Amino acid sequence: MRNDKKLLFLVPAPSSRGGINNYFQVLKGKLSYDVFYFTRGARTWPYRKNFFKEIFRALKDLQNFRKKIRTEVFDLVQTSTSLSSLSIIRDGLFILLAKRHNIKVIVFFRGWHLISERLIERRFLPIFKRVYFNTDACITLSDDFKQKLIEWGYPQEIFIETTIAKTPRVKKIDKAYLLNKYKNNRNSIIYLLFLARIEPDKGIYVTLDVFNILKINFPFLKLNIAGDGKELDAAKKYTKENGIHDVTFLGHVTQGAKEDVFTSSHIFIFPSSHGEGMPNAVLEAMVYGLPVVSRPIGGLKQIIVQGKNGYLTESKDPKIIADITSKLLIDWDNTKNIALNNYSVARKNFTTPAVVKRLEVIYDRILK
Repeated sequence: MRNDKKLLFLVPAPSSRGGINNYFQVLKGKLSYDVFYFTRGARTWPYRKNFFKEIFRALKDLQNFRKKIRTEVFDLVQTSTSLSSLSIIRDGLFILLAKRHNIKVIVFFRGWHLISERLIERRFLPIFKRVYFNTDACITLSDDFKQKLIEWGYPQEIFIETTIAKTPRVKKIDKAYLLNKYKNNRNSIIYLLFLARIEPDKGIYVTLDVFNILKINFPFLKLNIAGDGKELDAAKKYTKENGIHDVTFLGHVTQGAKEDVFTSSHIFIFPSSHGEGMPNAVLEAMVYGLPVVSRPIGGLKQIIVQGKNGYLTESKDPKIIADITSKLLIDWDNTKNIALNNYSVARKNFTTPAVVKRLEVIYDRILK
């Protein structure tokens, strides 16, 4: 049954790439509320046009938003932002406009940059409070983010959520499939998968170094790299110059191609040091049953239990990450158990129906 309340979500452009855009594309039409999307932000993110064009575009976005909330009635505005300097300033202006029109506001913090956190604490906390503490609720992807907001004195409710992992559509992924995939085939070809924007902070070079170390003892290993970005050509050059073999650069993958790369891979590796909230690719990997090797960034500490969902390490040292990954390659029975556990956990908690159900509870509480 449809709810007569109207929600306005501030979202990235459909032409932009990244987890936030994917999240809202998957969520579209699934909530019982009347939900409308308002595009704001760089239209080609993570790439931007020149500075002056971006400023003009930002002002135009604000003007269009002001017109929309003046001519239509909305019960709630939700913005999804990152705790980074540009995002905080941009979305703060939208929050001020919405509150001026007495509209309830929820801020969904999707990323959290420690440099920005320290800068806010040292110099801008009063300004941050004046804008963001005037909202009606916050959603975060990590208990660490929630605790920092509480420490700063945020007075309203703070909810912890996850991103959404798409359920496979074409391939039949079930327990029987995983039992067959992870049977005792340690001498067969095993694929590691890195799927993210090709950037240093996402861990592309660490991944290549880890793979190069692993190849010494596991010559049957191969690496799939899915994604594009500013560093793609440099990463290809790095691979060639360092004699790293059996690496396939797949470029940006979507829909069927994305599903194929998940089903053909065995272990997901993501040694990111970026200001992540909860990397969507990690949840997607879990839905397909892939064990995860990553770092304890954002909300991953809450969903990756050591030895049960994969492994997390604080280290950025390729040798240490290679040693951790080798556990999965040596103890294939344990790897199979992790695959089955990830499949179960992800289907229960991270697929669209599960996330929608939790979001409905949040919106009901704030609107009532």
